[in-house]
Amino acid sequence: MPEGAIEVREATLGDRLERGVALVAPAGSHLAFSLTGRVILNQEPRSAGFRPSINVTLRSAARSFGPAMIAVLLTGMGYDGLEGAAHVKNAGGIVLAEHESSCVVYGMPRQVIEAGLADMVVPLSLMSRALLRLASSPLRRRLARV
Repeated sequence: MPEGAIEVREATLGDRLERGVALVAPAGSHLAFSLTGRVILNQEPRSAGFRPSINVTLRSAARSFGPAMIAVLLTGMGYDGLEGAAHVKNAGGIVLAEHESSCVVYGMPRQVIEAGLADMVVPLSLMSRALLRLASSPLRRRLARV
């Protein structure tokens, strides 16, 4: 895999977050995290009308990772992500939302922005740069080790 590339794969029960890997919730299952950071998959009721729901993932990630958390809300329909973004903010994390100009569907980011939960509103073409800048800040690196 080229340097800087990210492997994207479906999460499985017990996975851990690791550098260079993005985990995606399997169809029909919420993706959550244990307090030790291991992946939990469940079929609990829908959140915001969805399963998987990003609300469930963000809520459990905020509980597990606290102020080291950086959440990104990208194009999507409805208000899934709004509750989860509030949990991230309450845990001391940072929330980025995609700018309307680059969204195919401006529903999810708009809900987060209008609720005042977005720390940064960034077009998709600049999102990786914003994430790298945030993740490489000395404070973020220290929090990520906690």
